Amino acid sequence: MFNPDVEFLFCCYLNLIISYLSSWTMECQIVRPVPTAPLSEEDSGANSAEAYGFVGWISSAIAYVIYIVWAFVPEAYLHQVGVTYYPSKFWAVALPAHLCVTVIFVFWIYESLNMMSAHPPTSLSTIRDKHTRPPPPRRFDDCVPSIYDIPIHEVSKTLYRYSRVKKHSCMNTYY
Repeated sequence: MFNPDVEFLFCCYLNLIISYLSSWTMECQIVRPVPTAPLSEEDSGANSAEAYGFVGWISSAIAYVIYIVWAFVPEAYLHQVGVTYYPSKFWAVALPAHLCVTVIFVFWIYESLNMMSAHPPTSLSTIRDKHTRPPPPRRFDDCVPSIYDIPIHEVSKTLYRYSRVKKHSCMNTYY
């Protein structure tokens, strides 16, 4: 599958890294503390969520490096190394563009479905339905009132208090 020269260079590089790491650990003389109490089963290792998270993180980092190499390394260098089967470079630009458009489209569809499932403004269901919570009796000992639906007449009174009343320009009176 690979060029024999590339495999030889890879094995030499791997042996060099292993020998460097083994000599480094001998020189450092790592001192590990002795545990005072035996470890329970819960403290003995990583749980499955940590393991899956680590594997996912490593996999995504490797996939990102492969993507960057595929997108930016010229084809002549890839052929020299022995990599001849890979997708067209067009997809290095097309896939992120399609992904961005898909994310925007998903948000747009989500908002559209929510608008389609909402009642029209003229429906009586927008005022009161089976899930309506009436306001509780007013008590002054509670600092925060419980959750309830504000009646429509209070909303109208708050929002449109002076909309129908016009102030006369000559006098400071309302009529």
